[in-house]
Amino acid sequence: MKVGIFNYAKRDLPTIERVLKELGFDVVIYDYKENHYEIMQKSNIKHWFFTGSPMDITKDRAPQLDTRILRMEGKRVFLICYAMESILGQLGCKLIKRERNRKRTFLLDILYNNYLTKGLCSPIKAWRNHETYIPVSSLRPCIKLQMQYEGEVMTCLYKNAVMTQWHPEHGKDGKEMIMNWLNR
Repeated sequence: MKVGIFNYAKRDLPTIERVLKELGFDVVIYDYKENHYEIMQKSNIKHWFFTGSPMDITKDRAPQLDTRILRMEGKRVFLICYAMESILGQLGCKLIKRERNRKRTFLLDILYNNYLTKGLCSPIKAWRNHETYIPVSSLRPCIKLQMQYEGEVMTCLYKNAVMTQWHPEHGKDGKEMIMNWLNR
């Protein structure tokens, strides 16, 4: 299966690309500056990843994802950290920036089971590296919360999107979640 990646990581080989190749997938990677909506529209690729980024989503000129990707027929998107922040911010959720980055491994409780968590046991081991977070209290009712940590949104679902505020490509549980998403 071929999957697409929009690379916001600002490095040539984002970890998600390497992991997807190790899992046996063909990967097509695009730079974040390219028009992701038009590329997705013209492509026969069904599954798309949008990476995290060292960029600050709260800056005035920070690149934003096009929210039309959430309504694309036959396309599914997996939004990691920066990409999740961009979409949730545009949907009216509150983005809060910490003074210091939180880079660490932690245990994450699964609030409910579905196709994403098949084969996983709560808590799962997760890794994050970000300054910005979304409080659970600011999540819109139409967005389904799946995982939270200390009042912060960690995984949620909305329309054709899975969004994570942690890096599933960095651990066994996260890789299993990616496989569940790709094989649905």
